[in-house]
Amino acid sequence: EKDIDGVDASKYVSELAECIMEAAGVSLKLKELPAGAKVCTRLRATYEEFSAHLAKALKKAFESTPNTDLNRRRFLLRFCVELVLVECISAKDSPLLDFVKEVTDISLPEETVITNFTIIGSLAQKHAVSCFGIVPAKQKTFEEALGRSWCERSCVLGEALRTQLMNLVVNAYQSSAAGLLQTAHTRLLEQEKVNSKLRVDKGQVDAENQTKHEQLKEAFTKLQTNLTTLSEYLNQPLPTPQEEDPNASRIGVKQEKTEEDNKEEELPMIWEDTEQQKFYEEVLDPKDVIPAVLLQSGKKEAEKADTTEGAETPKTQEEVQKEREEARAQAISDFELYLARISKCESAKQVDDIVIEFFHEYNTKGNRRALAQTLFSVQRTKLHLLAPHARLIAIVGPYMKDVPTYVMQGLQQELEHMKNVKDPVLIESKIRTVRYLCELCKFKVCPPGVVLDMFKDFCDDFSHHHAELCAHILQACGRYLLYTPETAMRTDNLLERMARLKNAKSVPLRLEIMLEDAYYQVKPPEGKKSKAKERDPLEQFIQHLICDRLYKDEDEDKVLKMVRKLPWSEDSQQAPGWVKKYLLDLNMHANYENLYLVASLLSGLAKYRDSFVIDVIDSLFENIQSTIERNDFREMPLRVRQVKLVGELYNYRLVDSGIVFDALYQFIGFSGPTAFRAGHAITAHRILERSLAAHKGQQLGSITEEAEESEAGGMQMPPILADPRHSLEAPWDYFRIKLVCVLLETCAHYFDRGASKQKLDRFIHFFCRYVHSKGELPLRFMNMVYDTLERLRPKFVFPKTKSAADEQVLKLLKAERETLDLNEEKNEPEEEEEAEDDESTDDEESESGDDEESEEEESDEDSEEEEEDAQDYSRAGGAEEGKKTQHEQEIEDFDKEVQQMLIDALDRERHVPRPSSSMQPLLSSELTQPAMAARKSDGGGTPAAPGAFSLMQKRGGKVQMKQIELPDDSKLMRARMEVTQQATQEKEDLKRYIMQSDAVSGTAPAAAPTRIQMRAGKGSGKAARLARNKEYIKTEFLPEDEPEAPVPGTTIRMSGGKGAGFSSRGILQRGDGGGGGGC
Repeated sequence: EKDIDGVDASKYVSELAECIMEAAGVSLKLKELPAGAKVCTRLRATYEEFSAHLAKALKKAFESTPNTDLNRRRFLLRFCVELVLVECISAKDSPLLDFVKEVTDISLPEETVITNFTIIGSLAQKHAVSCFGIVPAKQKTFEEALGRSWCERSCVLGEALRTQLMNLVVNAYQSSAAGLLQTAHTRLLEQEKVNSKLRVDKGQVDAENQTKHEQLKEAFTKLQTNLTTLSEYLNQPLPTPQEEDPNASRIGVKQEKTEEDNKEEELPMIWEDTEQQKFYEEVLDPKDVIPAVLLQSGKKEAEKADTTEGAETPKTQEEVQKEREEARAQAISDFELYLARISKCESAKQVDDIVIEFFHEYNTKGNRRALAQTLFSVQRTKLHLLAPHARLIAIVGPYMKDVPTYVMQGLQQELEHMKNVKDPVLIESKIRTVRYLCELCKFKVCPPGVVLDMFKDFCDDFSHHHAELCAHILQACGRYLLYTPETAMRTDNLLERMARLKNAKSVPLRLEIMLEDAYYQVKPPEGKKSKAKERDPLEQFIQHLICDRLYKDEDEDKVLKMVRKLPWSEDSQQAPGWVKKYLLDLNMHANYENLYLVASLLSGLAKYRDSFVIDVIDSLFENIQSTIERNDFREMPLRVRQVKLVGELYNYRLVDSGIVFDALYQFIGFSGPTAFRAGHAITAHRILERSLAAHKGQQLGSITEEAEESEAGGMQMPPILADPRHSLEAPWDYFRIKLVCVLLETCAHYFDRGASKQKLDRFIHFFCRYVHSKGELPLRFMNMVYDTLERLRPKFVFPKTKSAADEQVLKLLKAERETLDLNEEKNEPEEEEEAEDDESTDDEESESGDDEESEEEESDEDSEEEEEDAQDYSRAGGAEEGKKTQHEQEIEDFDKEVQQMLIDALDRERHVPRPSSSMQPLLSSELTQPAMAARKSDGGGTPAAPGAFSLMQKRGGKVQMKQIELPDDSKLMRARMEVTQQATQEKEDLKRYIMQSDAVSGTAPAAAPTRIQMRAGKGSGKAARLARNKEYIKTEFLPEDEPEAPVPGTTIRMSGGKGAGFSSRGILQRGDGGGGGGC
C-alpha cells in the first residue's frame, strides 16, 4: 500500500491491469487470491479508471487461455468472482456471466467438458451461496445440529444474475454428468476385459495395456470425485454407472448375486462351503486397521526422524556403535521368533493378526525380504500351510510388491526346473510347487493363465508324474477355474482332454483312481440332488452358536449369554437336547485346539443349569465307554477329542481328579464293565488276587514269608495286568496309549502337589508296565510316551525292561498291602508295635515326657498343615467317610516312628559314662545320678542356642539328626527357659550359702561332732521329683577340689526313696543355734 501511495502511476493504469493478469494463475496461486483482490481494490481507490481496464484485461486473459490450461482458467474465474464480490468491478461490467457460459457449454469436446466441470466444482465449493443462491445440504445439517440458522448476508450480485448463473450450472450438470460418468466407466470395463483375457491367454498383461488401464481408472476416479463435489454443493443427485451386462464379471470386482440365484445354487460351485468362501474372498485390507504411515515405511523408519531430533546429549562413537549392535541383535531375535510363529498360523484370524503385527513392528526392507523367503520356503510335507501363506501374501501384496513378486518368481523358476526332471524323489516338491501356485491363483495373486498353461503342459507330456500333478491341480483349484466365467471354457476343454488321455494311456490303478476322483469332484455327474434335511430354525441357531461362533470366533462369553436365553422350560426339552447334541458332536468340524471353549461354556453354564451340565458329562463318559467297547478304528479321531474334552473339564473344575484317574486306569485295563473305582488302590490288588488264584488254582494268592524275605518277592505278575471283564484289546493296538498321553498332557500338569501327585506317581508305574506289556512299540508311540513323561516328571527314569517295571509295581503293591484290607474293602492302617523300656528312670520319663509332648504337638501341627495342603491341591474332594486316606496313614506312621526314636535315644543316653567329679567318690553310693541337663553341660563344648533343637529321624534304616529353630513364644521354648531359670536360681542360692558358711566358720566355737542320719523316704515319682528339683544340690555346683570338713554340729540326713530311681533330700542344720540355711 505504501508503494501504491508513494508512486504516481496514473499514466500506466492499463499496464498495471495487464501485468496483474499475466501473473494470474502463473505466479499467483489460489491461496493468494485475497491478497490480489486487496491490491486491486487499493489501485481502484487510487485510480478510478483502473476498474474498466482490469475488466478488459481479465476478459482478454480468459479468452486467450487454452482450454487445456486448467489451473489458469480456474484462477481467472475465481479471481473474477472475488473482484465482483469486493466491488472492485461492477457486476454489470464484469465478464463473470460470459465466463460461466463458456465453462458450462456441453457442446465442447468431452475432455474439455470434464476439465470445465473441475472448474465449476472449485467455484461451487467456495461460492455456492453467493453466486448461485444454493444452500448446501451440509450447511443445513450444521444448522440443525447447532439449533440456530446460519447468519444471512446480503450479496452484491443481483438476484436475477444469481438465478441465471445457477440455471447454467445445474443444467450443465444434469445434462452431461450421467453420460460422462457412464462413458468413463464403460471404457474402464472394456480395458479390464482386455486385460483379463491377456492374463488368461498369456499369463500376464503387457505394459501398454496396463498403462492404459491405469490412466482410464485415474480419469474415472477424478471425474467421480468432481461430480460428487458438484452433487453435494448443488443439492443434485449423484449419477451411478451401470454394468453393461449384469451377469458379467471381471477380475477385481465382486459379483452381486440375486436371492434367486442363491436359492438355485444354495452354495456357489466355486467353493465347497461357506467357510472356504469366506477364507478366500473376505481378505483383510490393511489400510482399514493400520495407519497409512506404517503401510509404507514401517514403525522403525517412521520413528527414525523423532529419534534423531530427540538426541540432544552427544555420545561417543563406541557407545553409539554398541547401542546399534545391541538393538540390531534384539531386533533380529524378535523377528526370528515372529517368523517361527508364521508357520503355526492356520486360521484366517491368525493370519490377519500376524500381518497387522508385521506392519506395526517389523516393516523394513530387510524384514520384507526375510518374510518373502520364509513364505517361499514352505516344507514339502506341510501342504496345510500353503493356503494361510497364500492369504498372507494376498493381504500384504498391494502394499509390499516385492513379497508376491519374489514368491511368484521363485515358484515359476522351480516349476520350470522340475518339469524336465522325472526323479521320483522330487514328486513331493513338485506337488508343493503346483499346489502353492493354485492357492495363489484363488487369491488372485497368480494369474489363472499360469495355472492353465501348467495344466496344458502336463497334458502334453502325460507321464506318471504329470498325471499325478494334474490331479493335484484339479483338487486345489479345479472348481475355481471351471466355474469362473473367464476361464470356464478353457478349463472344460482341458478336463475333457485329460479324461481322454487317462483312457487312452496305460495309467497305474492308483493314478487312475486319483484322476477320476479329482475329475468328479470338479465336475460331478448329473443326477438327482439330495434334498437337505429341513431343520427347525431354533436348531439351526444353536448349531450356528456352537459350531461357528464358539469354535471359530472363540467368543464363549457371548455364546454363554445367548445359550442362557434359550427356552429352558420343562415343557420344551428340544433346546437342551439340541445344545447337548452339538456340544458332544466332536466330529471333524470341532477344532481340536479350541475344545477348551466347550469346557469354558459348560463351566459358565453350571452356575445356572447344573443338572444339564451333569447330564452332558455323563453322556460324554458313556460315549467313551461305548466306543472303547466297540474299538472301531473309524471312531479313533472322535475318541481323541472326547478324551481331550475330559481333561479340559478337569481344568475348568467340572470333574474331580478321581474321575480322571478312573479314566486313566480304564484305558490300561483296570476296570470292569464301567470305569467305576478303577483308580482306587484296592482295584489293582483284587485284579492281582484273581489272576493269582486262577493261575495257582487257589482261592487267595498271598505273599508268603519266604517271599517277603527274598528280594524277588512272592508274587508273580501276570503277562497283562487287567480286569477279565474289561473289553478286549488286540496286542498290536496301541491307541489306548495315545489316549493316556492325550489326557495326561491336557490336565496332568495340575497333579504336582498333595494326594494328586501321589496318585499320578502310582499311575505312572502301572502305565510303564502296561507299555512294556505291549511288546516293542512303534517309534512314534514311544516318543509320545517319552515326551509325556518328560513334561510331567523330568527326573523319572523309564524302566528299560518289563522285569524292571514288574519290580517297581510289585514293590508298590507290597507297600500298599500293609495298609489295605481286601475283605473289608477299605484302607485300615495296622498298629505298629511300640518299644517298651522298663529300666528307664523317672527322671528320663519326666524329660522324655516333656519332649514327647512338644514333639506330638509339632507332629499334630505338621499333620494339620499337610492335610490342608492335600485338600487345597487335591481336587478329589477328600477321602470317603469312615476311611483314612493314604496321606493320613503316612502321617500317623511318621508320628509313631518319631515317638519310638525318642524312647530309643533316651535309653542309649542312660548308659553313657558320666564325667569324673571330685564330689562323686564321696557320694557314689548315696547320691543319685545327676540330671540329663547337668551331665550334658559337664561334657564341655559350646552350648547350643536357646531355640536350637535336634530332631532325630529314621529313614531307610539310617538315623539322621536335623537342627530345628523354634520361636521364643512356642510352648517347648517356654518350658526350656523355665528349667534354665531354675538352674540359675539354684546356683545363686548355693553361692550365697557357701559365702555365708565361710564367714560364719571363722568365728565358730569348739567343733561339734558330725552326725549322718539315714531315714527312709516317703514316696517317689512326681512328689520326689519336685522335692529334688527344688532342694537337691547338683554335682555341677560342688567344688572340684577336696571338700572341706562339715561344719561342727551339722547334721546330714539322707532318705532313700521307693521309686524306680533314687531320690534324696539333704538338710543342713547349725548346732549352735546361730542360724542356718537350707538348699
